Amino acid sequence: MRVHPPSTCHLVVAIPQSPAVANASARQWLLRPFATSAGDEPAPARKGKRRPMSEETKQKISASMRGKRVQSPETREKIAHAMANRELSLTHRLRISESRKGAYHSSETRKVIGDAVHATKQRLRKERLAERAALAAAAATADLARPMASGQEGLILDEIDLERAVIEVTRLRDELTSWMNAYELETGRQPDLTETSESIPEVYGRFVRYVALRDLVRRSSVRMGATPVVWT
Repeated sequence: MRVHPPSTCHLVVAIPQSPAVANASARQWLLRPFATSAGDEPAPARKGKRRPMSEETKQKISASMRGKRVQSPETREKIAHAMANRELSLTHRLRISESRKGAYHSSETRKVIGDAVHATKQRLRKERLAERAALAAAAATADLARPMASGQEGLILDEIDLERAVIEVTRLRDELTSWMNAYELETGRQPDLTETSESIPEVYGRFVRYVALRDLVRRSSVRMGATPVVWT
């Protein structure tokens, strides 16, 4: 076995680092600037705002973009799907973070961004509440609807079911009347149907069921030759 002389032997000792020091070292290594070739100096990272373009440059860019074919909705959807599902590498994310340090928005820009975010949230909230109201109305009248052919009437109740329906309509009317009186006492105005469907879809569902069941009772009463029930 060959033994190296002491002058050529090197002892490597691994000194453990704290997590903070290790993370800082890894971050510095990931953010190192890359050289364009072996002999070039590393290119400095771009930071800060870009240089403003002159009006002449803007006009040239605008003229070069005119007449170009607009992308189809399918192409735009594919691009949006690809951009939404892409995964950025750790180096990419760290470089974006470093480039955004020190950047700030003016008060006008912050107001525009805030208004846009608020409008988007309100639109999504209305869509979500409208969907909830539609689901509540469909669930409330699921047992009252049936597929009808052309020229056929809707669901007709027999005597026993008609009596049960009259009791339920009376109960729903009393519940809705009590709720409307409490709402008017609290707010000083009568509730609006559209507002109720957006804010309280459960109450809206009960109202839809009350109207559908009331019409069903009247239609069944006329079909049976009885005097239609009238709620005052």
